[in-house]
Amino acid sequence: MSTSNNANLDKPSPQIQIAALGQFSYCPRRCALMYLENLMVHNEHTVGGTVLHQSVDIPTSDKRSKSTRINALPLYSDLLGLVGKADLVEMVDGVPHPVEFKKGRKSKWVNNYVQLCAQALCLEEMFRIGVPEGSIFNLTTKKRVSVIFTESLIEITKNTILNVRALLTNQITPPAHLKPQCDGCSLRDLCLPKLSDPLANKDYEISQQNLFRIGNKNE
Repeated sequence: MSTSNNANLDKPSPQIQIAALGQFSYCPRRCALMYLENLMVHNEHTVGGTVLHQSVDIPTSDKRSKSTRINALPLYSDLLGLVGKADLVEMVDGVPHPVEFKKGRKSKWVNNYVQLCAQALCLEEMFRIGVPEGSIFNLTTKKRVSVIFTESLIEITKNTILNVRALLTNQITPPAHLKPQCDGCSLRDLCLPKLSDPLANKDYEISQQNLFRIGNKNE
């Protein structure tokens, strides 16, 4: 894994929260609502994740026989313009191994992998050493999923950084689109993605027409 070939990312501004990359990968509109409009609504999923995260939110260091475990390690990349925090970094023979803690079933979406890869890019810059892989730890099943930072994933992550930076610079919230990610999204009632559904819009137009027909004796 390498941080070379970053000509388009020199002196980046504004700085991007690593968590914003995961939100954008999940849904660009959700990212804009959170990081442009400062909107956040909690539901059982977000609250449950917060509760389960409490064990890794306090900065600690635990040295074991073969590795050192560091919780809540602050991360940064001057080259990429990233800031954030790692749930857990395991130092094995001097090589950082980031571990992201997630609630629920193994994700169908790439957002978790992009967020973890961004952490690895920060660690490479901070420790000046290659970070070939990391892990996602499922707080519900207590199982790990290994993530290899392939060239493809690195490219997706860097493109996401550029896209999020453009979003924050242009300050334009993308329109709503109804998609599978909307199920369970805590911002759904604010986002109103169903209004983008042609069938929903047709029902709305019919209801509006019926409303104006009330009391009209000629119809």
